[in-house]
Amino acid sequence: MPTRLYLDTARLGLIRPSAQQIQIDFIRFVAEEAGSMYFEQLLESGPEDWPKSLSDRFPTLAAWKGIAHLKCRLKQLAGASSDTRVLLANRSAQLMSLAAELLFRPCRNVLTTDLSWPNYQRILMHRSNRAGNYVTRVPIRTLILDDGISSSELVSLLIRHYVDRRCDGLFLPAVDYLGVRLPISDIVREMRRIADVRFVVIDGAQALGHVPVNLEEYDCDFFISGCHKWLRAYNPMGIGFSGNPRSADYVNETVHRMLMNQWLNDPLLRMTEEAEVGEKSRFGETVNLTPLFTCQAAVDDLLCQGRLSADVAQQLDSADRLSNMAPEAGWKPLAPQNDLRTGICLLKPASYGVDRLSPGNLRERFHQNGIALTAYRRGLIRLSMPSTPWTEVQWKTLVTAFRTHRSGQTCLFA
Repeated sequence: MPTRLYLDTARLGLIRPSAQQIQIDFIRFVAEEAGSMYFEQLLESGPEDWPKSLSDRFPTLAAWKGIAHLKCRLKQLAGASSDTRVLLANRSAQLMSLAAELLFRPCRNVLTTDLSWPNYQRILMHRSNRAGNYVTRVPIRTLILDDGISSSELVSLLIRHYVDRRCDGLFLPAVDYLGVRLPISDIVREMRRIADVRFVVIDGAQALGHVPVNLEEYDCDFFISGCHKWLRAYNPMGIGFSGNPRSADYVNETVHRMLMNQWLNDPLLRMTEEAEVGEKSRFGETVNLTPLFTCQAAVDDLLCQGRLSADVAQQLDSADRLSNMAPEAGWKPLAPQNDLRTGICLLKPASYGVDRLSPGNLRERFHQNGIALTAYRRGLIRLSMPSTPWTEVQWKTLVTAFRTHRSGQTCLFA
């Protein structure tokens, strides 16, 4: 059955129509021009200097005005200051490796939680072990999702662990992959007030394009994100922000050193950094540039709409309606306190049997009912809420799928 209801944005977002169109025009353009002078003009400053006959054939490429312009628009979206440095990389994992290096040069003990994305946590642990440093991991997921700990209680808990374990660095997600939104500004502000905080890294992979982000309020030293989830640019690309005056020189020196020594081996990062200062490597690596263009279109789309706060409010309304229906169909919602919620809804089975299905099997059975979502062990499912109200057809699809198990029908859970 074709997908009728896509609720898996937290894994991979549906490409925005504007990003889809600019990708089509870009592919059509390189099919004709490849690496010509027109291509170089496009990459450096956009199609403004092209002949009109050429630019008219690829109208959506007019949105692209060069790498510096893309970075400027990203800073606007992230609520960053104009002097913030933006890094663009093929892989966000490369930026996480940079973040780990930035953390463990000045820090001896970095505080994290069990909300960290597992791969990022592994990168952090590997770097700490190599340097002989420490990572203090605080379990808070159960306290948030099952016990309903408040935002203020959470801040106090993390500060207590930070002080008691003599931590001096911090790595936290702005929004974790199960949808918990941490009060980053409050946490960082209070920690800086009462303790030694040498460096702060925030994982914003589930935040940028999903919830309003204000890096000036976060007061972090490095912020990592991407563009294939909630930005909905589809093509993966890592995005890093560093604009804190207290650490800007240190970050710049570290990035330069790691690029020069090939410790940060990302061709897109190297190319965009060189292009912005007018340098061209004679023997540079060939780079996939499509993510730059789809990211530009997606960011422009979001900034033009200017309605992230309204989208989150609608997503919460949709999640509430789904959560109210779920118990009748044998599912139990898992939700934090209101100020920690996002547009991600979690449900787990209240009855025996569904929890024994493998994640792949459970996801496939929902797909048979036309619904795309993420499934985890023990029957836990994650649904990314749409930014528009449920249509009658969408709601009927949801209700039918969730009630199939309770009613004993076989198409979903037999």
